[in-house]
Amino acid sequence: MNIRKFFGLTVVLFCMMGAGAKSFAFQIIQHDLSGDQVRKLSYSIENNIFDYFFDKGIIVSNSPVYSSCDSDSDDIEFSRSKAEAYYGGVRIFVEIRCEYDSEDSMNPEGMLLGNIRCISWNVVEINKDVSLGSGKSIPPLDKSVKNKDSGLKNFTDGISEEIYKIICG
Repeated sequence: MNIRKFFGLTVVLFCMMGAGAKSFAFQIIQHDLSGDQVRKLSYSIENNIFDYFFDKGIIVSNSPVYSSCDSDSDDIEFSRSKAEAYYGGVRIFVEIRCEYDSEDSMNPEGMLLGNIRCISWNVVEINKDVSLGSGKSIPPLDKSVKNKDSGLKNFTDGISEEIYKIICG
């Protein structure tokens, strides 16, 4: 009988730990002149955000990356994604906008920080439809960092850290 009680208590405690886990949903909207085609760079940013929060033990879900040319389309897509997150039981939603400017780039489709104008984010508490915080980050202009794989990871880790501070206080 003592073994059953111990096992039952262990299961209950384990379930309670999962109930208190932090979670959120996010969506990346890509802004550029490429039309409907989502850049590989946007997918890489998405993966880096997932990796960052996974390493912190935070449960993350997302809506697919969306390419847009105007803010009205952004608002419609973010509203749809927030509704999905809400019905999925998520309390916090992060809107992420990636602004691209590859007009002068020698490799406009490349995985280059130099093709990003800025990334902005807004963390929203879905139930109250209130912003918990927001920010904007511009890639470094240092030529030695600009085109390295580690530069993109460091840049997105910095953004993820700022989002983490908003979500986890």
